[in-house]
Amino acid sequence: MTSRIYVDTSIISRLSDPLSGRAIQVSDDQAHALLAICSANVELVTSDKMLHEVLKSQSLPRRALLTIVASLASRVPHREIATQSPGGFGVGAFGVTAFGGIGPMSRDPLLTSLLNFFESDDAEHIFQAVNSGCSYFLTLDEDTILTPSRAHRKDLLALCRQMEFVDPVTLAASL
Repeated sequence: MTSRIYVDTSIISRLSDPLSGRAIQVSDDQAHALLAICSANVELVTSDKMLHEVLKSQSLPRRALLTIVASLASRVPHREIATQSPGGFGVGAFGVTAFGGIGPMSRDPLLTSLLNFFESDDAEHIFQAVNSGCSYFLTLDEDTILTPSRAHRKDLLALCRQMEFVDPVTLAASL
């Protein structure tokens, strides 16, 4: 069976650090693991959120490389993080939706729950991965994703439909 793996922005971003004058932040073990993952029977996916993030790079060569890589990746269907409820007579406060129109915005309950554990950008990536049926969330973000996911493993397993949060070495060992 093919595993669907969501690739976080940190994976391609850190591999391209030398293009922005920074030292590469990926160990040889992590790089070898990424190569092993790519040769396994897996489906690597990401979301439009990655493309929006890579476009923020200040280095033009790095932004070009990241954009190409993000454009080549399979993207999961985008799921809105908030929805607007329909308006109607008596639905909202007078002057807002009293005579129809659109009602208030409401954030998806899953995203709301994820924000209890993760920063906003990370929570949005995780939200997209969960809603696209990914088995793994592949990242190099130790402090903002991997550490919180270990600290709240029990809550997140139920919330994220058994999706596991992994670094490349951990994932390669389990494939």
